Amino acid sequence: MAATQPAPELVARMHRPVLVLQGERDYQVTRADFELWQQALRANPAAKLELYPDLNHVFMSGTGPASPGEYLQPGHVSEAVVRDIADFAASVTPRAPAGR
Repeated sequence: MAATQPAPELVARMHRPVLVLQGERDYQVTRADFELWQQALRANPAAKLELYPDLNHVFMSGTGPASPGEYLQPGHVSEAVVRDIADFAASVTPRAPAGR
């Protein structure tokens, strides 16, 4: 079986717009993982990376260390995450010529 490259390295070779969002309170995907993405995409001017200090794995706000029980609590994805996704999508979506 052939070895595979880590996802950040594969994405870095694509030279496409990339959005990487990470909750800093995420214990499933760690800050170290985010730093791998930062390193891999450092030369891509179309890459946008955001780290949200108070968000967990599902982009919901909290304090202190995140825990599995936190995922059972009703809540909403952070407005900042929704806004960042919308802004990124708008920035990479070609616009139709005026008058169409």
